[in-house]
Amino acid sequence: MSSDQVTIICKTFDRPSSILRFVQSVRQFYAFPIVVADDSHDKYYRHPDTSRARKVAGVTWIPLPVDSGLATGRNAAVKAAKTPWVIVCDDDFVFTAKTNIELLVQRAMQHPAHISGGSVLNMSSPPLIGWVDWVEGWPITRYADPQLPHVDLDVCLNFFAAPRDWLTQHPWDPQFKIGGEHFESFARWRQAGARVIYTPEVEVGHKRHLPKGYKRHRGRGLLSAIHAFDQVTRSNRELTRPNIIVFGIGNSGTTIVVRQLEMLGWNAVEADLEYAEHVRARQINTKLARGQRAQEIRPLVDHLANTSGWVIKDPRFVHTLHHWAEWWPQSSSLPVLLWIRRPLKALIASRARRYPNDSGRQHRRWLKELRIMAEKAPRQYSQWQGQKVAVDYEDIAAAISLFDVTRGIR
Repeated sequence: MSSDQVTIICKTFDRPSSILRFVQSVRQFYAFPIVVADDSHDKYYRHPDTSRARKVAGVTWIPLPVDSGLATGRNAAVKAAKTPWVIVCDDDFVFTAKTNIELLVQRAMQHPAHISGGSVLNMSSPPLIGWVDWVEGWPITRYADPQLPHVDLDVCLNFFAAPRDWLTQHPWDPQFKIGGEHFESFARWRQAGARVIYTPEVEVGHKRHLPKGYKRHRGRGLLSAIHAFDQVTRSNRELTRPNIIVFGIGNSGTTIVVRQLEMLGWNAVEADLEYAEHVRARQINTKLARGQRAQEIRPLVDHLANTSGWVIKDPRFVHTLHHWAEWWPQSSSLPVLLWIRRPLKALIASRARRYPNDSGRQHRRWLKELRIMAEKAPRQYSQWQGQKVAVDYEDIAAAISLFDVTRGIR
């Protein structure tokens, strides 16, 4: 396929080493023109790696105002492209021998399709490939098998071929700086008649890199998505908020998430002031974790199942969540499980910063309990039969700078 048919487009922000690696990997396999939209801070824009990437042959660099956002950057890149097809990429992608761009475009022309997606390796969560049910303005995903080819999907990963004219006529919504743009853009494209297909054998590498300064901006994703979805849907009707269990181990950011959701309109029922833990759920979970009977669970579950718009949390759910699912009257009414994930090493380091003098037998007991919880959490999450979503700690950590709460993140 000739270079006058395809342009590789990419949005970058404050990751010089990532964008250089990406550009060099593309050039290793293709001579296609590359357009990079860059809204980085000045020190990253002037970084030697960024300068080296700009000098690669066939690269068009579009400087944007700092923190213009993902949607604005992608729209600018599409506008700068001159070819009939564009390949949408992220700056932490790495092209390999299996990144068969010709096949993506060929499949799009054969079906025909407006969005022809490929596979992204080394994702930290299940790949966003499948069908989306919009429930009161919120996306609920039914995942497709990422090992099989699919046609007529609702959503695929942000690695895809698309006609430039289509993306020009149906641009990303600029209000989505980061977070939420993925679901929202695919929803609009589908409503406009887009056909979405997926080819698993076309692969691109993924080397995630989250430098400290980048994390603060990246961490707004969860809040940005909630705000933007609220604005998008409110014009049609009042938003009905789904019930949510915030799930995670202590020191993983669950308190700040509950406080964020509370400020956005959720009811943090019976939450204590220090940890935002549901008081009765904590009492019940303490009994269940000790192997004791907790008859109080039934009336509380009945109450929660018949109310809406609440958010609750208790780290002991890591031990007891399956008991709550058993008591829930209907699996279809199970709340959304929002898992805030944080690596075990980071949890231990966080505890050490909070309690620098903690040592001895009690500390060893706590470490043992933490390791047990770290093993149980993924199993409880996988067994949950209701809707669920996992969010990495890095994606919410920056919220502490945006909210006045009684308990921060360290």
